[in-house]
Amino acid sequence: MSALTSNRQAGLAELRGIVLLTLSALMILALVSYRWEDIALLKVPPNDPPLNYIGPVGAWFAFLSLMTLGFGAFLLPLLGIALGLGALRRASVFAGRRLAWGGLSLLLISGLLALHALGWELLGQKFNLLGLPGGLGGWLLARRGLEALLGKTGASVLLSGLLAGSLIMFIGRPLLSRCFQGLCAAGRLLRQRLRALLDARRDQLAKLAREERALAKQISRQEKSLRRRPERSTP
Repeated sequence: MSALTSNRQAGLAELRGIVLLTLSALMILALVSYRWEDIALLKVPPNDPPLNYIGPVGAWFAFLSLMTLGFGAFLLPLLGIALGLGALRRASVFAGRRLAWGGLSLLLISGLLALHALGWELLGQKFNLLGLPGGLGGWLLARRGLEALLGKTGASVLLSGLLAGSLIMFIGRPLLSRCFQGLCAAGRLLRQRLRALLDARRDQLAKLAREERALAKQISRQEKSLRRRPERSTP
């Protein structure tokens, strides 16, 4: 009975992962094809039919996501992909917790975008988000909230620290530990290869130096031989 329950849970986890990955693909298509002219609140009359690849549903999803999170909404598919892959690996025990930490990370990123709005004018004009690169969520959190209390620098430091912590909790310390170990192993391998290249280069330079010395000695002997010949030929 337990084996049947385990198989059923595994099947549900795989199904959940496939659904999340499919939704993530739809989110990507909806966001990259977003046209604000598809939204009746922004243009009267709106585009008919909508130019969004996912139709009116995709247009409204992209509109609400961008208005809430600003350009941080483009990270929503990454959150869905991470949760979907976790479900496929049957690591969905902490899916709800990771969803919460991932959502918090997106909100914090939106807050940082709202604090540092310079440089987003072209994209803001394209997506009708001028002055709101972090969306309404980021604007309320950072500009109306933290910046008024801590100033821009203090709010940026606080949001950055919270973002680092939330990302660590979202990714998970075991995975971070494996990534760190992998980076250390890659660093050691790179150092060994660089050392081997430097040793080979050093040996090559030493060989060239020996050849130059041998060639210089040969030239010197030939010069001495040429100087002696006229002396022997004089009567």
